[in-house]
Amino acid sequence: MSRKASILAAFPGSGKSFACRDGMHPYSCYNILLGEIDENNFEESFQKLLDEVRSNFNYVFVPSDIRILEYLKKEQMHFRLFYPTPWLKSEFMLRYKERGDSEEFQQMMDENFDRLIEECENFSYTGCPKNISHCTCYYVTNLLNEIV
Repeated sequence: MSRKASILAAFPGSGKSFACRDGMHPYSCYNILLGEIDENNFEESFQKLLDEVRSNFNYVFVPSDIRILEYLKKEQMHFRLFYPTPWLKSEFMLRYKERGDSEEFQQMMDENFDRLIEECENFSYTGCPKNISHCTCYYVTNLLNEIV
């Protein structure tokens, strides 16, 4: 029987890439980026990538993109959803700038932050506990330390 990594869907800027840096933590993780998923064949491409990495890591981080959340729900996969409260927008926007995200990404997040949070808030699935960050100092690494 092969190991299957736990899945954590997390909002942009919540520390997914940071948590996956070599030697950062005692667990192994892989961060699936939206750019790795073929937009023309989204579900099949996502599932193939997930299958490729899931048996090799303790955790697989995925974007909190509603298409991914709905796909995981449709496939009845259990996962956690991590996102900030809406009032942390200015802190997250600063985080995107400080970590060197493109102007295009920053503008997209500025224009869509509230809608993306609302999608997370409205997403409902019994196989998906929600973890909401109420402060800028709470990252996915904090969550992992709590559930490991």
